[in-house]
This record gives sequence, C-alpha cells and structure tokens, in this order.
Amino acid sequence: MKKQLPNLLGAIVRDYFTDHLPRVRGTSPHTIHGYRDSLVLLLRFLSARDKRPIAVLDLKDLEPVGILAFLSYLEKERNLDSRSEARVFLNHRGGPLTRFGIRYILARCLTRASRDVPNLRKKRLHPHSMRHSTAVALLKSGADLSTISHYLGHANLNTTNRYAKLDLEMKRKAIARVKAVPRQSRTPWSKDPTILDWLESL
Repeated sequence: MKKQLPNLLGAIVRDYFTDHLPRVRGTSPHTIHGYRDSLVLLLRFLSARDKRPIAVLDLKDLEPVGILAFLSYLEKERNLDSRSEARVFLNHRGGPLTRFGIRYILARCLTRASRDVPNLRKKRLHPHSMRHSTAVALLKSGADLSTISHYLGHANLNTTNRYAKLDLEMKRKAIARVKAVPRQSRTPWSKDPTILDWLESL
C-alpha cells in the first residue's frame, strides 16, 4: 500500500515545529510545546465542528471564520475570556501574584543558579529585569519597536528605542553585514544617469 504523504498543512506544521521554531527562531522547548498544544486544540475543534478527521484538514480549513469560532469556544467553554479580570498567575494561597512574590521567586532561582554559576551571586535580579529581557528577546526575534512598545505598555515609543541601543550584539551583527563598496562603482552619483532618472521618477 502506498504511503500517504502529508498535505500542505501537514508539511507546513512539520517544518514549522521541527525547523523554523527551534533552528531559525531559537525558540525554547517550553514555548514550542505551548504552540503545539494551542494548535492541537484548534485542530480538534475544527475536526469536531466540521465532522472531519484531523488528518484530512488542510491549509484552506484555517479560514478566519473558523479561527474566530475557535476563540469564541475558548472564551465560553473554557472560560478564557481575555476581557475578564481572572488572574493568570497566582501565589500558593490562590491570590494574585504580586511583584513581591515575583521578587521572591527570582531570588530563589538566582540562589539556585549561583551554585553552578558563581558570578551570578554578584548580580541583582528584580521583576523589572524580566521586562528588559523580554524586550531584548522580542527585538532579536524580529519584532518591530512599535509592537514591543504596545506589549510593554509604553506611552512613548522613545522609551522603547533604548532597547535598540542597549543590545551590543545586534550592533556588532549590523556592522558585520556592511560590505565595502567596490572600487569600480566609486564614481560621483551625479554622473550616473540611471540614478538621476530613478530619482526623477520618485
């Protein structure tokens, strides 16, 4: 019996999870598992709604109406309304996790990590450090500054611009991508009629 090849959706999903996320984006295993679980929920929902096996679902089945129906299902059936005031992160008493609780957790993690990396004992880690790390990680992953600004709740984009200045590694890579101009092309641009024509056409 001839082995059935994956359809377009199957091929995209396979490449996304086995190559794009871990290799291209450098995504952590925990994040990949989160993406996987969300996709599994979506496929199961579409399969039940359309009364079709998951194996026959294709890329065309991921249309806007189905996605919106899935989000509505999550809000109603799973009580995941994004507009509700339900807390996502809770402390051991079931109450909302405060910045003091986060500081306590970070201190414990820092103490534990210092056993393997002694230099960490001199580091100061506080809840705001997570915001800085998240912003830089988003910037490195290709997110634009406007998106990061909204994510962090900055009222002014200039506040977010400082993250672009802080990351020295990105500066090094940007400089490394600059290539020397070939000697034969080092003529005054005003003598090149093609450039002038192009400027006039703007």
